[in-house]
Amino acid sequence: MAQQTINNGDTGLVARTGINNNFTELYAASIIPQYFVYGSGGTYGRIGIRGGATVRDQTMTATGFAGVQGVDWDNIDTQTL
Repeated sequence: MAQQTINNGDTGLVARTGINNNFTELYAASIIPQYFVYGSGGTYGRIGIRGGATVRDQTMTATGFAGVQGVDWDNIDTQTL
């Protein structure tokens, strides 16, 4: 296979462009969760990003995060820079 050359023979530029394109494709295909959920004994918490802020929430009923804020779960901390 012949090497591609552009920019007056800079084969390194071709390689760097290919690497950048691969990282862009992998990043676009990755799934980054909004929340990380943890728990024990029926009580669950989560840490995540909501509305541009870092938040911590905790469940209050068995319905949990599938329910209504203030009834089934509530925010216990919100931080922004």
